[in-house]
Amino acid sequence: MIRLEKVSSVNFRQCINLKVAKDQEQFIAPNMYTIAEAYVEEHLIPYAIMVEEEVVGLLATENIPDEMEEDRFWIPRFMIGEKYQRKGYGKEAMQEIIQNLTKDPTCYRIRLSVVPDNKQAMNFYKNIGFISTGIIAHGEEIMEYIVK
Repeated sequence: MIRLEKVSSVNFRQCINLKVAKDQEQFIAPNMYTIAEAYVEEHLIPYAIMVEEEVVGLLATENIPDEMEEDRFWIPRFMIGEKYQRKGYGKEAMQEIIQNLTKDPTCYRIRLSVVPDNKQAMNFYKNIGFISTGIIAHGEEIMEYIVK
């Protein structure tokens, strides 16, 4: 059973030391970058994905109230550490963050972007319920989850 905790002084070091597999590094920003970006981007909130007291992944959300409906809610970062992959933690964490975001009555869709060559991530997000928008931004494909 996973839980999400905001990145804090308690879990910071575990978060920055967590790495993906070598062949995945080209597809995602380092966790240090995500945490630093949250310091300067007021709407970006990084979360440690926890199993018991161990950090197994990192994700970040954005809720930008002034944006148009389709661009209001984002999951701009999502990663599971290499040794924790293929254990169901990613699926459970994604379902948890979708459930958390959709508690906001203005959340009608959630977006994220994926490097098109990252077929593993594309399939993962499709299996969760994300669909391609056909939009490419900054070299990444925009996918969205429509809230029912």
